[in-house]
Amino acid sequence: MDFEEPGWPLIDNFFVRLAEGRKAETVRRYARVRLRLYDFLDVDDMIEWLGPDDATLLAAEREFLRDGAVWTVFGLGGVLRCLPGFLTEAQLPTSGAEARMQVSVVSRFVTDLRNRHLVPREDVHALLVARRAAMRARDRLQLEQKLRAAGPDSGLHRAIAEIDRVHERFRQQPGPQW
Repeated sequence: MDFEEPGWPLIDNFFVRLAEGRKAETVRRYARVRLRLYDFLDVDDMIEWLGPDDATLLAAEREFLRDGAVWTVFGLGGVLRCLPGFLTEAQLPTSGAEARMQVSVVSRFVTDLRNRHLVPREDVHALLVARRAAMRARDRLQLEQKLRAAGPDSGLHRAIAEIDRVHERFRQQPGPQW
């Protein structure tokens, strides 16, 4: 991201406030999350989060300026629309502590934007979607932690598999398969 972009100070100032008074290890974790976030926004395919038309526009902008292209083209609303992608299993670190930190930071970022009234009215929906994505990611990480603690013979795995089957059924289009 270019230092001239308004998103740079907004995001960096958030990380500075977040790191104030924290232990050195925590500050290093915050820095790693920040770097992963910038890398995600600058490099990853955003078609799922922005839609095909906006993703094509972003790809064209990245040909000229890769760093900060999401912010340049779409502003804060675009960043908020992409945040749920940053919380997917593919983007979360394999380390449980790092993954929890990433989810926590995104949740705090969204809350900070809301509390400081920095989100324009037209981007409130994207803020709410990002907030729900952070809650789902946190719940998923907690469930995975419980599964590891319970062990494979606890019956918890079967219950979760049944819940997944029910959810999958409701994701299907209505029709004869019901």
